[in-house]
Amino acid sequence: MARINLEEDQDDRTNLGGAIFKRKTLNPNRFSGLGYFAMLGLTYAYMPHVVNTIGHTPTLLAMSGFSLLGMNYFRDENVINSINWITSGEHKGKLMFNVSTSAFTSRNLIVEHKNVKGVLSLGNDDMGVTDIENNIVELSHFIDEN
Repeated sequence: MARINLEEDQDDRTNLGGAIFKRKTLNPNRFSGLGYFAMLGLTYAYMPHVVNTIGHTPTLLAMSGFSLLGMNYFRDENVINSINWITSGEHKGKLMFNVSTSAFTSRNLIVEHKNVKGVLSLGNDDMGVTDIENNIVELSHFIDEN
């Protein structure tokens, strides 16, 4: 079993391009946000037909709701985008966390591996390698690259 886990880890590492972790660009939350924005765009494109069907006030309330829900689901704050080893330079051997600060910006945090701690696991994934589903990570004594 240990050999199979090692082979799976090496395969995953190859697919990640040498990184330890990479988050998917379009996760389910962002996909829902894009869906609400699409509904907003369709409602705007067919506004005369929708107004004739349900009225002016419900149409504007629905469009406002779609825009607020889209923005709420599309936001990302303090979410880890990627984790990489630093292989050269001043901080060689340390970890670099790319953490999103908004939907369009992110920052790089450099930290030693001993200052990274998984605080809480919100999932119940007991298949495969155990104890790798940490969802809340605490970084102490890090350097903000920006």
